[in-house]
Amino acid sequence: MGYTTGMEKQIQAEFDPNGPEPYGEVRFHLSDGKHYMHWQVTVKQRSKVIDVYYYNPNEFQLEMRGCRLRNRPNKAKQVFDSGKLTVS
Repeated sequence: MGYTTGMEKQIQAEFDPNGPEPYGEVRFHLSDGKHYMHWQVTVKQRSKVIDVYYYNPNEFQLEMRGCRLRNRPNKAKQVFDSGKLTVS
């Protein structure tokens, strides 16, 4: 049996065991506030948000395995050109 972190135990307790595997979405949080410029890790099952975690990049390095990169170049360019820090 493999090692299970506290975060994984919490996720296992909250997700629907009959549903698909939960997955994570990672983004750099640019909204003003306590977690400005932190990694935001959102754990989802289907489209339901199970939990959200924030990690300071000065303290944590994210290592992701078996991932798929999905970006939206047009949205990134639009945000860059506008100078706004929020993406919707």
